[in-house]
Amino acid sequence: MQPALTIAPPDWLKDTSLQAVMDALGAGDALIVGGAVRAAILGETLGDIDIATLHLPNEVINRLAAAGIKTIPTGFDHGTVTAVAGGKSYEITTLRRDVETYGRRAVVAFTTDWAEDAQRRDFTMNTLLMDLQGRIYDPTGHGVDDLKAGRVRFVGKPATRIAEDILRILRFFRFHARYGQGAPDADGLAACIAAAPLMANLSRERITHEIERLLLAPHAGAAIRVMIDGQIMPGFFQLGFDENVYATLQAFVLSHGDTVNKNTLFAYSVWENNVDNLDKKINKYLVLSNVKKLFLNSCIKYVYEHTDSICKNIYLYGQDIALSGGILFNSINKIEADVHVFEILAARARTTSVPVFPVKAQDVMDTIGVGPGVALGMILKKVESWWLANDTTPDSAACLAYAKSLKTDFIM
Repeated sequence: MQPALTIAPPDWLKDTSLQAVMDALGAGDALIVGGAVRAAILGETLGDIDIATLHLPNEVINRLAAAGIKTIPTGFDHGTVTAVAGGKSYEITTLRRDVETYGRRAVVAFTTDWAEDAQRRDFTMNTLLMDLQGRIYDPTGHGVDDLKAGRVRFVGKPATRIAEDILRILRFFRFHARYGQGAPDADGLAACIAAAPLMANLSRERITHEIERLLLAPHAGAAIRVMIDGQIMPGFFQLGFDENVYATLQAFVLSHGDTVNKNTLFAYSVWENNVDNLDKKINKYLVLSNVKKLFLNSCIKYVYEHTDSICKNIYLYGQDIALSGGILFNSINKIEADVHVFEILAARARTTSVPVFPVKAQDVMDTIGVGPGVALGMILKKVESWWLANDTTPDSAACLAYAKSLKTDFIM
């Protein structure tokens, strides 16, 4: 196999633990594959490093053990072993060819043919391989050009690749949101739309994993718009979804990851006008943690119940929801949904402390002579509402004075 391209080796290729793993597997018998190769070609930040090899899993384990490198048989039956070296993990998979395919439970046979292994992968840009010298190998002959052109193209016939694993529909949109330029590949899009009803057979866990990664991709808004128009996961994304608003919201959220909850993107994407409707469609397609469900439900309540008082909003909802809900309100209603306004909202939420209600039950009992019971609870609730209506500014004395004025209404 001749290299299709040679690049200046990025610094991470010089990592001693990676070099030790590759040396143990043997020069030419193992190559880096997948996202790390794409990152190297595009000059992007490195993610995980995956390795493909000619060696069978047992041979991989033996070779690494001889080099003093720990291995974990994470997917041994399908040819995958994880090497742990220098505190880093490297997933190593033996070259394969599909014998039978039915989703993730494909029957595979091992091979030593790089081109044959490439034919079972999803997209041409996902078949690219690289050695430690920065030489790029392109088994399909299209991967480098497609990656540079921002063209997410299936290997071979799109319908065939999708039939092998229906999740590739969502991967097509996620990859396009991540790497695509312009409109999606027409043949791939048509095949995804035609096969979309088969997504009912996918597990909600797998769908959740892809959707959560899609939402963070650079061009997610445009990709979601295409999904909506193509009836991919019908009814899942909100009817008023605006890709330009999403792009603005996404840029702000990702640049303020230390203070803005990333699930704000999720909330905008799947917005519903009531909690029950949201729960129904979430339960149809996804599996979310209770924490994430609570966040989404709280955002819905906030959008409909918030006031112009930042202090009141923070007291009732907390800083996280007050900030995310405020940004969400502007985005959904397209009210100055721009970065400048989001910055103002964020600054106000960050600099506003959670107000503390200045009176306790004992204070009221001592001041107006009412004992524990229903009347006390009603007075406290009334005082709290008055305090909130006055933007949480009244102090303890003012609140107790107001409580005194209520005594005759509740104590006969």
